[in-house]
Amino acid sequence: MLITGGNGQLAREMTEVLQTEHLVRSLDSSQLDVTNKGQVWNELISWNPEVIIHAAAYTQVDLAESNPQQAFEVNALGTRYIAEIGEMLGAKFVYISTDYVFDGSKASYYEEHDSPLPINTYGWSKRLGEVEALQSCSRSFVIRTSWLFGIHGRNFVQKILDLATRQRELSIVHDQIGSPTHTLDLARAIAFLMHTERYGIYHFASLGHCSWYELAEKALHLKKSTTTCLPCMSNEYPTVAARPKNTPLSSIKLQQLGFGPIPHWEIALQAYLERMEQASRLPQT
Repeated sequence: MLITGGNGQLAREMTEVLQTEHLVRSLDSSQLDVTNKGQVWNELISWNPEVIIHAAAYTQVDLAESNPQQAFEVNALGTRYIAEIGEMLGAKFVYISTDYVFDGSKASYYEEHDSPLPINTYGWSKRLGEVEALQSCSRSFVIRTSWLFGIHGRNFVQKILDLATRQRELSIVHDQIGSPTHTLDLARAIAFLMHTERYGIYHFASLGHCSWYELAEKALHLKKSTTTCLPCMSNEYPTVAARPKNTPLSSIKLQQLGFGPIPHWEIALQAYLERMEQASRLPQT
């Protein structure tokens, strides 16, 4: 197995999940510049992986608006380079995508057959990455996910809990809806899917949906924080890039393949917080 984006919270989770049964090499951006075709060639040819999990991505949503070239080079062109070599090697290729490929106008859960229509540069760069993956490698899995939290990196939940140690009151956006997802659950879903030959587009997220406000409020409640969480609207805290308002993902296609059970987002959140608590008790090295 070869995993790109090795420093990211998903890549680190994937490495831990897979290395118990597979030989895994995880490369971060200092070891593999996905936009350097020669470097990509050398690394993949020398390792000759059976499975490539492409988790490297340009994820700075607001900065992408002023730096579109880098976003498209990393998320689309880099994906093409890796997928093309994966095809030549006969490898399976897993591309991690996002709910931001949708415009958020659908009133219900997004399914794999729904037409993508991004509303920001980041979303378009990831959508083009999907196209590159599917066109460049015949053994491609595209897995869209959303609102990730895990023990190996910065995420929204951790940010909220950190802020709660310094502030008595937090205002959190209540008009953006999505499906929070624990990286451990996603890693297990990827591990399941890559052992099949059912290539194509899949969604994976925790069951249910909530707003950022509801996610923050639940996390503070589970941690017994005394900080008050107040709902606000997106227009009260404008961002450079537009955000889709409603992007909960349906994982029914994966479930139909036999993967499950998938936890509700509140259960996934509790499991994540318990893992964080356990990690905090470990001796520092």
